[in-house]
Amino acid sequence: MIRIMIVDDMPIFLEYLRGCLDWNAYGFEICCEARDGREAWEKIGEYYPDVVLTDITMPYVNGLELADRIMKNYPDISVILITGNNEFEYARRAVKIGVCDYIVKPFEKQELLLSLMKLQDNVNRAVELEQKEHRDERLRTENCARAVVYSKEQAAVDTAVRELGMSGENFLVCGIRFRADGQLDPEQLSNWCELIREILAGMIEIDGTFVIFRDYESHLMVLLNFNDRAAAMEFKGYEFTDLIAIIRNQLNVETSIVISDFCENASRFRTCFSQVLQTLRIKGPGQVWDCRKREYSRATMGPESDVHALDVVSAVIRDLHNLQAERIEEDIEFAWEAVGRNGTGMHLSYESLSSAILSILLTDIINAGISLKTLYGEYRSPEQMLAETMDPEERKQMLIDLCHRRIEYENEKKDKPSDDVVGNVIRYMEENLGNSGLSVTDMLSLVPVNQTYLRKMFKEETGKTLNEYLTSLRMEKAKTLIQNTQDKLADIAEQTGYTDVSYFSNCFKKYFGTSPKSLRAK
Repeated sequence: MIRIMIVDDMPIFLEYLRGCLDWNAYGFEICCEARDGREAWEKIGEYYPDVVLTDITMPYVNGLELADRIMKNYPDISVILITGNNEFEYARRAVKIGVCDYIVKPFEKQELLLSLMKLQDNVNRAVELEQKEHRDERLRTENCARAVVYSKEQAAVDTAVRELGMSGENFLVCGIRFRADGQLDPEQLSNWCELIREILAGMIEIDGTFVIFRDYESHLMVLLNFNDRAAAMEFKGYEFTDLIAIIRNQLNVETSIVISDFCENASRFRTCFSQVLQTLRIKGPGQVWDCRKREYSRATMGPESDVHALDVVSAVIRDLHNLQAERIEEDIEFAWEAVGRNGTGMHLSYESLSSAILSILLTDIINAGISLKTLYGEYRSPEQMLAETMDPEERKQMLIDLCHRRIEYENEKKDKPSDDVVGNVIRYMEENLGNSGLSVTDMLSLVPVNQTYLRKMFKEETGKTLNEYLTSLRMEKAKTLIQNTQDKLADIAEQTGYTDVSYFSNCFKKYFGTSPKSLRAK
């Protein structure tokens, strides 16, 4: 668990902070609280939190003074300031000198959660802490929901609807597209998407049920199932407007959201899903586009094509799954020819086709746990890849080559002995305990998997997160050196990856419950 200290001189606000989030559900726990900066400073050494969430204006020691002390003495503890509007400039100055973030009262709980997740590596640590049972259930739900919108077979759609616990009528289909423009790589965006899914689930309140899932292009999709038609038509989507603002303010990522026309029954899922995807492709970010409004609905009804976008998506997914290099080339060629015959209508264009295929490919790679760098060398964002050429034929060949490389890599793996990924990482940790800058990025250079997959695999095999395991190795080595040598504590700290002996002593006491000096004196 990521440990949080909350600090405020108002009991009512401390109570609010305690209850505003399901802390454990996101991998957090409130380890202690304080009524002012002086009390907080006294408790830091005892509880050693990962994050201090503190008000600015408090008696004895204010939030800025507390933050300054923490940064000087406990550099690995993150500080978030809670500020009122009249304290805004203080907070901005504090960020410039090293405070991690600030949030302005009054704030939404979703803003607080995103602010916490931005710190250090928390969004990736949350991936490690997710329980396997929860992850398996989420994937089962996602597979059912995908069957609802992608399948052409009505019987399969009806079965999936029942498995999701939904009725067969009165739906809206909503799609969310994140436009990171290179600020987040696809893996980072994927992890943030999982968190945003959880946040949105806590924001939606409707007269009915809903399910949130990711489609094959990594859009976040929402199926809203209302108890009656009136409730569906009266739905305003205010939570979507709020979500756009929160993501922009906290992550600096723009978002576009589309609400479909009213979907009377399950037979229209595919049509409404297609409408949402088309609108996401042609409308700009920063707004909720509601297809129930006539002008938006008509704008998405372009000329029909020989090949539907969803057919292309399904074909590429099938070919990647079955490792069919020749077939995927044929399917991409066929789609390209269809666009050429029918022009650049709303249903399919070279631009949207390129974006869709690239999104599918990157999602498949990330979900398989493969490092993009392992496959394609130096990392380039999807935007960079697509910007390399505007010529349709060159883009087509680039996509075919990228897909072929993905399939070749999977075939090559069959002829090689499986890598001992976790064992390699542990050996690397043991050999580099004295490296104070040792990071997950260093470990990734040894293995052909991406960070998300490595974190999950490591936790499942060892029962500990990467950071927990590294800390345990360092602490056990330090304990051995303290008990069996006369080395100075400063030297032992350096040998185990700590550049500051006071910080090392605090970490040691936190881990063993006793200080290095006390242990040596026994």
